[in-house]
Amino acid sequence: MVKIGLIFNRLSDGTNYFIDMNALFPLFTKENMIVNKREGEHWKMDIWKNKIVLRNGGKTLHVVPNEKEWISKML
Repeated sequence: MVKIGLIFNRLSDGTNYFIDMNALFPLFTKENMIVNKREGEHWKMDIWKNKIVLRNGGKTLHVVPNEKEWISKML
């Protein structure tokens, strides 16, 4: 099985999150897609300290921040 992940960084406090896309992909549905002329079809997310919330539908993924040194442990 292939593992795909994303790294999210909250600009307000520098908190890092490594998110397994297998957990995040199911939140992206046609029903909570945002459509406008300038950006077309897309999703928007709000990244809070303990969750990622998709706008226009309220689907939520609960998360735990990674330590700042986590990337060096992965190498």
